[in-house]
Amino acid sequence: MKRRTAALLGMTTLCVFLMGGVVYGFEQADLDRLRATNQCPQCDLSGADLNGINLEGRDLNGADLSKANLKGANLKGADVDGANLNGTDLSGANLSGTDLSGANLSGTNLSGVNLEGQDLSGVDLSKADLKGTNLSKANLKGANLSWANLDGANLNGADMSETNLDNALLTDAKQVDLDQ
Repeated sequence: MKRRTAALLGMTTLCVFLMGGVVYGFEQADLDRLRATNQCPQCDLSGADLNGINLEGRDLNGADLSKANLKGANLKGADVDGANLNGTDLSGANLSGTDLSGANLSGTNLSGVNLEGQDLSGVDLSKADLKGTNLSKANLKGANLSWANLDGANLNGADMSETNLDNALLTDAKQVDLDQ
C-alpha cells in the first residue's frame, strides 16, 4: 500500500511539474538568445519577468510574450508583428514607433501608455486595460475593444470606424466620436 501511495504521489508530482513548465514557463535558451543577439523572432518568452528591459529596435516578430512582465520596458521601434502579448503587463512601457500590427493584445495592461498615432487597425484589444492611455490619432479601424477599459483614455482624432466597442468602459474618455 505504501509503495502504491508513493508511486501515485510521484506520478502526480511529475505531472504537475511538467504541466507547469509547459503552461507557464518560457524557454531560457530564447531569453539567452535575445540578450546575446538582440533578436528573437518566434521566441517563447511567455511569463518571463522583463520588467524595465531595453528591447529598443528588437525583432520579436511572432514571439510568445503572453503573461510576461514588460512593465516600464523600452520597446521603441521594436517589431512585435504577430506577437502574442495576451495578458502581458505593458503599463508604463515605451511603445513609440513599435509595430503592433497583427499582435494579440487581448487582456493586456496598457494603462498610461502613449499610443498616439499608432496603427492598431484590426488588433485584438478585447479586455485590455487602456485606462489613461493616449490613443489620439491612432488607427483603431476594425479593432476589437470589447470589454476594454478605456476610462480616461485620450481618443482625440482616433479612427474608430468599424471598431467593436461592445461592453467597453468609456467613462471619462476624451473626444470619442462613435459616428466615424
